[in-house]
Amino acid sequence: MEKSRIEQVLTAHKEQGLDCCEAVFATYHDLLNVPHWQARAIGHCYGCNTGINGVFDSYEDLHFFRYMHVCAGYGIDNMFGNCGALCGAQLCAAVKENPICGEVPHQMMKPCALTKEMERRFQEETGHLSCEKIRNRPGSTSKIYGCDAALRFCAKMVEDLVFPGVFEPVEL
Repeated sequence: MEKSRIEQVLTAHKEQGLDCCEAVFATYHDLLNVPHWQARAIGHCYGCNTGINGVFDSYEDLHFFRYMHVCAGYGIDNMFGNCGALCGAQLCAAVKENPICGEVPHQMMKPCALTKEMERRFQEETGHLSCEKIRNRPGSTSKIYGCDAALRFCAKMVEDLVFPGVFEPVEL
């Protein structure tokens, strides 16, 4: 079994300057057969509250568009304002379910129930999906308060749900 990458996610966010979505998605890029640069390009457009209507860094990568549509099909197209770490975890599930195969799709890919399960668990833990509420909740009684806690929780969901049996179990 591989050691948990939860601390790598935090390092990517704090020391490497990746946004929350990039930090989660790019940390597991090798297990998803996605080059690191591509994982960052895909993840960046879902982090920092840019969402699908945000400003994108590059139009070079056709897979970028593919996963934009995949995620829209999974119900995270309203993620403007949603927690970026959750979006990164959901991208991991989406890419695992619909691997990059080199082709440009002509239709929406099949839905991934795991993304909805992640959303449900996150909502249960926090009471909401909002980045703003996680970062700015003085006196919160939620178990998840602040970006570090959200990153840890979402990375653990990736390890437990997307890659079961690959990582050593970790308690948060």
